[in-house]
Amino acid sequence: MIMRRTFLLVLSLIAVMFCGRAGNLPEAEIRVRGIGDFCDPGLHSRIAGTFLQKGAGAPDIILQKSKLYGLGCLWYSFVKYDEGIPVFKLSGEVALPKEAAGCTVQFRQKESDLYAFWVVKTGKLYAALRSGGEKTFRILKTWPTPAGVSLGALLPDISGNGTIDLYFTEHDKTSIRPGDWRSADYRPYDATGVFRGGLSACSLWHASCSLDGDVISEAVRISEPEAIPGDVSGMDCLELEGRKGIFVGNQHGGFYWFILTPDGKAVKTRIVDAKDNAMRHPTVTPMPVAYVQKNAIGVLAIGEGGVFYMKYVKPSAKEGKYTFEDPVSARELNPALNAGGLVTPTIVDWDGDGKLDLVVGNSAGFILFFRNTGSDRAPSFGRPEYLTTDGRPIHIQPGYGEDVQGPSESRWGYIGANVYDWNEDGILDILTNDSRGKHSVFLGSKDGLQAEHPIYLGDLALHGTWRCRPGVGKLAGRTVYITLDDDDEFHLYFREDDYDLIEGYKLRLEDGRTICANWLEAGGKGRVRFDIVDWDGDGVKDLIIATNKHNRIPAQDEDGLPWGLPDKLKGATILFMRNVGTEAAPAYKKPAQLRYKGELLRFGHHACGASAGYIGKITDGLPNLVVGDETGTLYLLERRYLSWD
Repeated sequence: MIMRRTFLLVLSLIAVMFCGRAGNLPEAEIRVRGIGDFCDPGLHSRIAGTFLQKGAGAPDIILQKSKLYGLGCLWYSFVKYDEGIPVFKLSGEVALPKEAAGCTVQFRQKESDLYAFWVVKTGKLYAALRSGGEKTFRILKTWPTPAGVSLGALLPDISGNGTIDLYFTEHDKTSIRPGDWRSADYRPYDATGVFRGGLSACSLWHASCSLDGDVISEAVRISEPEAIPGDVSGMDCLELEGRKGIFVGNQHGGFYWFILTPDGKAVKTRIVDAKDNAMRHPTVTPMPVAYVQKNAIGVLAIGEGGVFYMKYVKPSAKEGKYTFEDPVSARELNPALNAGGLVTPTIVDWDGDGKLDLVVGNSAGFILFFRNTGSDRAPSFGRPEYLTTDGRPIHIQPGYGEDVQGPSESRWGYIGANVYDWNEDGILDILTNDSRGKHSVFLGSKDGLQAEHPIYLGDLALHGTWRCRPGVGKLAGRTVYITLDDDDEFHLYFREDDYDLIEGYKLRLEDGRTICANWLEAGGKGRVRFDIVDWDGDGVKDLIIATNKHNRIPAQDEDGLPWGLPDKLKGATILFMRNVGTEAAPAYKKPAQLRYKGELLRFGHHACGASAGYIGKITDGLPNLVVGDETGTLYLLERRYLSWD
């Protein structure tokens, strides 16, 4: 038997407005005219169900936002196909009974009816129904949950006779973070480089109940123990080749299909690509749902970094495997421009056509190029291109041993990308810091970007705290590189050659103090995104700083920003640090938080990124800002609406 414990649901559901994105600036969102990549309205949203309208060629989807964004349920209608890929349009909110507040909700369709299921912390499973043309759900039934079942990822499946199969996962309780992971002396790896904690796994379980009954049956494990590596991020029922099964995604991006056998077991099979190689989601923590259309079977898998569509092809040539086409971004009609998660944009003419484009790094470890098909004053962007080296997309991932928080974050790249002609050959280069704490340069050439190359200081790879976007540019005629050093303080280095830096100095306030980034320890350090720009037009370059919620700039022992703000105002934001010295000897005023139309800027919890440039309507000859929030949505903040104290 599984260990006895009560139900635990992590997400909550409250009513929100459509504008409940990270920054709450819908009027400043850069929008795609026509078809663009699907824009996830909240970090770690999940597709909670599908619904096939009568006569439609493909189902609508119901998306539940994550806890950070209010967990509202949004309805996206299927519009059409674009190159064989489904296109959706946001069409409304889904109203649920008040009893569903604070709960993860699963939706299931039976004919014209839509069922909703959720579990409350007090230990009840709820079923609600919206029949036919009804607009609201009515509660049908509640069941006390059996002791000892956590339903780590609940999947209800209702049959025509009212029987409800409950598929769920159970975690093996392995700790993915040994010790206090916020302690200054936290060490996830031992002296040999082996992780001190355990590598977790999950198994599949089954129970059942009935709309006519009052109890849930005893839970039974139906898969092998520890059948799924890591945590399960999501799953759904899927029928392939006349066989019913459970399609599962895990935190590492892996996909498995468990065939349900007549004797009540679930037999694991692997999902593969056209070359019979194991398929993985392009981003992080995929939550798959079956997407069954008239002429195709597929899966929609949302993760941190986008919604991707995978079309089923056929059984693999190798026994026990099933072939899908490579994941491609699902699409949306007139969406907000989205580049993944925790994005770091740069305004730059990447393709040399005389118009300013956007190059953006994201948390999945990709670098995306958005071509401007409009003009600098009225930019227009569509679907992105993934930047490549040697014909393959750049995809930074730390793997088992290179993430400071351990292998549970093996798929997060957190690439902070800046674009600059680093070697002054007339071709743009890309400079990065990432989840590995590595500083790298991708030199440009007439044949495209060269492979990643380390940046050195004193014959060692440059080191410091992680997940920064380096500030790159010229000060007093010298090319400089600004990032956080080992003390988590602002530090300037000088370029020596293509791959080497010369020691510079710590940046300081006008009173001579060094500038600190964070109060959190361990993996809470770093996470600052620098932009070097003459922001106030006085002829001396300043710093624009994009933060996360926990930065405390300029010092830990005072009310640094943004953590020193009242709780309701805390959040990732944009700071202006005015250089009151010279470019040869910079000295900075304490940071001032930017305001948009008089309101302090907030862009979620984890991170935001910003780049200053002359795109959009220009006021007084001064640059505007493009900001990316943690959900990946990109905003154009025009100077005429910006102010600071």
